[in-house]
Amino acid sequence: MSESDLAARAAATGVLSAPVLAGYDVRPMVRDDVDAVLGLVRLIETADQVGWRMPAGDLAEPFADPWWAPGPNTLLITPIGPAVAAPVGWAVVTWRPGAVDAVRVHVDGGVHPGHRGRGMGRALVAWQVARARQVFAAADEQYLPGVVDRWVEPRPNGLPELLSRQGFEPARTYLEMALALDSPLPERGVTGVEFSVIGGDLGLGEGARRVNNVGFAEHHGSQPFDPETWQRQILQRDTSRLDLSMVALDPSLPADDVPDRAVGLLLTGLYPDNWPSPQRPEGWVDDLAVLPGHRGRGIGKALLVEALHTYREHGMVSAGLMADSENGSGAVGLYESVGFRTRRTVISYELRI
Repeated sequence: MSESDLAARAAATGVLSAPVLAGYDVRPMVRDDVDAVLGLVRLIETADQVGWRMPAGDLAEPFADPWWAPGPNTLLITPIGPAVAAPVGWAVVTWRPGAVDAVRVHVDGGVHPGHRGRGMGRALVAWQVARARQVFAAADEQYLPGVVDRWVEPRPNGLPELLSRQGFEPARTYLEMALALDSPLPERGVTGVEFSVIGGDLGLGEGARRVNNVGFAEHHGSQPFDPETWQRQILQRDTSRLDLSMVALDPSLPADDVPDRAVGLLLTGLYPDNWPSPQRPEGWVDDLAVLPGHRGRGIGKALLVEALHTYREHGMVSAGLMADSENGSGAVGLYESVGFRTRRTVISYELRI
């Protein structure tokens, strides 16, 4: 094994033990812990005044991934006592096979505000990094770099400083942008393509996957989806609204091959936990992509404008999306041109191996 191998650079621990914390029980999570952990997440979000609340399904999602198991990839911390205690700390390590530019491992977790300052956060992050090194060592793509990432809102909760002490560095700034739908919208455009609502159409869903994989190929941190993972993590996700999602089809291509006619897509999600109130729903643009060979025709803007009008027709009061501030495709300028403005920022911290 050469020093260029990811496994050699990762220098993973053979056996990784859970951290020992005086007065606390530390064990892996099981599926039945998800609701209790979500309660802890909500408490942390409120205390830290974060702008984005984790969708409830995100915690359960990894349990359905065939390459993932909770035993080696999660930790749950509860106080030791005579009664069953609510969790006060949690950590998760996730990834998706099929790396292209880097083997990426995402880490998430948190500590109850009342239990901070006792080394718990430091122990959880150190354990996550050690577990990520094991994932790197076992990866098929040994010729690629390894990246551990964590998304952070700039809040005075000590997390950025904790990550920095563990070797993480700010790598990318993302902009959460929003637009009020009671303001004038651009008129729906004509682009020489046809828009079709994805709904339950398998052909359109597959076309959307292909556009996503090619359209985002050069984006920072992007990774292609295989058909099964695309169905499970995107199309069947409980926040996805395929009735508000659409594919742009090129009518000049053969009509009998729907996936190959797809040249653009817009995926919509609804995230009620992040609405200002139940009476003020917001449509969220999960993905907007156009194949490189079809850019410059106004397809992306037309898809976005069509979605905004559709959101308003369905009673939504605003639209939101997340944009990479360093995206070279001009996406931020497109969003601003139709009225989106930055609402908050999120920073991706990365540890490169």
